Amino acid sequence: MANGTKWYWPAVDTRRNVGFAIDEAFWAASLVSVVTVLITVVFLVGSDTPAQNALGFVDAAIFAGIAYGIRRKSRVAALAGLVLYLSNVVYAFVIAGPRSPLIPAVVTLAFVHGVRGTFAYHEFPALPANLPSVEQGLQALRQSPKQDTQSSQNQ
Repeated sequence: MANGTKWYWPAVDTRRNVGFAIDEAFWAASLVSVVTVLITVVFLVGSDTPAQNALGFVDAAIFAGIAYGIRRKSRVAALAGLVLYLSNVVYAFVIAGPRSPLIPAVVTLAFVHGVRGTFAYHEFPALPANLPSVEQGLQALRQSPKQDTQSSQNQ
């Protein structure tokens, strides 16, 4: 993050910073989905009760859907990702006991950034309909010097 913003609490005051916060949550949800699939496969290979362990695939699919929703800037998806991830962390804590809180804290923070980013995104005013694209702007810059030199040659 540029301009001295902190990685652990980025500013969501510009569209660019909001995009960074939303992308962070998207990648966190994608990572949780992939890791859940990998862990489920490992448990399925060494398990006598595959039906119970196959529920991890459902959890992974939900997080994949949440990642898609966050990418589409959905506030509901961002909140669902945060709540579902926190409930999974609490469940794992109850079942397996205390572990290192570093990774859950960082992933939770990424989901919090996603919630902040999606809500901030919807607070921005809509972009004007006649706003030129980057390509159109570059084309205009390339054409401007040629027109200026032609007009100065005619004088």
